Amino acid sequence: MPTQWRTIAPIIGRTAAQCLERYEYLLDQAQKKEEGEDMGDDPRKLKPGEIDPNPETKPARPDPKDMDEDELEMLSEARARLANTQGKKAKRKAREKQLEEARRLAALQKRRELSAAGISVPMR
Repeated sequence: MPTQWRTIAPIIGRTAAQCLERYEYLLDQAQKKEEGEDMGDDPRKLKPGEIDPNPETKPARPDPKDMDEDELEMLSEARARLANTQGKKAKRKAREKQLEEARRLAALQKRRELSAAGISVPMR
């Protein structure tokens, strides 16, 4: 999908696929208008009972308000799992990297303070 649709989509409030679909629909409408055809039936509309071949182009439906506690809890757990994109290993690596950076900065600060006091410290 061209990046122009990805750029425009958040501004309009649609997905990139929806923008492209709408653009194609408008082009078809303009072409039909030029040819003088009637614009009654759109082949992209689904008939009752048909399965949508492109469900990801449809916007997400909001959660129903009348859910019982079990369903709400299950939904919140699922959201928490989805939000936790970094696994344990990635978190540990980030923590180790942060600790290593802190050690390096502490050693650098110590070396600067000692050299400012006139004590020469060899580099390791």
